[in-house]
Amino acid sequence: MREAVNVEKLKEITRPRNEEEQKEADFRRENREWLQISGRLALKISQILREKGMSQVDLAQRLGITAAQVSKLLSGRVNFELNTLNKLQNVLGQRIVTLR
Repeated sequence: MREAVNVEKLKEITRPRNEEEQKEADFRRENREWLQISGRLALKISQILREKGMSQVDLAQRLGITAAQVSKLLSGRVNFELNTLNKLQNVLGQRIVTLR
């Protein structure tokens, strides 16, 4: 059986990007490497939070920042500073990054 083509969806996919979408695509392309690392760090931190039964609010309180700031850290789009990584490791009591 042949599936019906959703013409509106096809038009949406094939339409030219607007300026904002193009800027986002350019940003992702130009920053691909550190965005991948940031994403992996965010996943690791989220995993540790789950293992410890901690919420983002708990982490925010322990770090002395807002829950919104923790949410941003866990978005995978943050260029982590070494100071921030160190604080996270101390609060979580676990290594997030290991240098060889």
